[in-house]
Amino acid sequence: MSKMAIRVLLLTIFCAASQAYGQAGEPQREQMNRLLEGVHDRVNQAAEAAAYVLQADGHLRQAEQMAAAGQHKQARAELELASQVIAAADQSAIQSDLLLQDYASKLRYALNLGDTKERPATTGAPSFIQRILVANALPPQLTAVVMVESGGDANALSPKGARGLWQLMPDTARRYGLRVDDRVDERVDPLKSTHAAVRYLRDLYGMFHDWPLALAAYNAGENRIQSLMDRTGIRRFTEMVDKRLLPPETVQYVPAVLNLMGASVSVSLLGPDMFTDTDREP
Repeated sequence: MSKMAIRVLLLTIFCAASQAYGQAGEPQREQMNRLLEGVHDRVNQAAEAAAYVLQADGHLRQAEQMAAAGQHKQARAELELASQVIAAADQSAIQSDLLLQDYASKLRYALNLGDTKERPATTGAPSFIQRILVANALPPQLTAVVMVESGGDANALSPKGARGLWQLMPDTARRYGLRVDDRVDERVDPLKSTHAAVRYLRDLYGMFHDWPLALAAYNAGENRIQSLMDRTGIRRFTEMVDKRLLPPETVQYVPAVLNLMGASVSVSLLGPDMFTDTDREP
């Protein structure tokens, strides 16, 4: 279902509920009130998210025109302005809006493509990893995952059975097309394991739309993080840490990766370079 169709459906529900309100008894009216309030809040959040997207899209269109005219520096500046508009939508309810999330993903992709000068890979990580990340519209700084996981050692093996540059578990590796059996273990193949791990990271971000949560899922497992979110309603890594809901290893792992990337747990990942030195309260 398209984003516009969702909004039309919400408005239809709102109108239908309003008509039914006048025909309901007192207990039913209380339930109707709660329903109407919830729908009204959701419509307002969707409208506010759409306003942010429209404002940011003006900068993106300017950037496209400037890039077509060869004005790459000016185009980059417009992309940065667009990212600042999206980052300003810092209310969690608005950030969870599907339209806003999709647009943020589109903007991140444009920013990666617009940065034609290759950024230096994280110290010690093979340079081809950065190219594969960028080709998959992911931040090149995610090479930090390799350094935290394995220190760049393609043969690294953990006590839990994770192996290779990216320390993939056997089941995860197989799920992403790698052969892992008694005769062959493709997790030690730097190129094949990188393609698998990058697809995994891309899928995790698609699930959680938040890099601290995606990294937590990479470490602790996506099912565990999703179950925690479903059970508690918490959508912020920092809040999960504050409430001691995560394993100690994950609590240490996520900041370690983000720090190596040049980010912090509370930073917005929508800035011009995806990761900046400026903290913003979640």
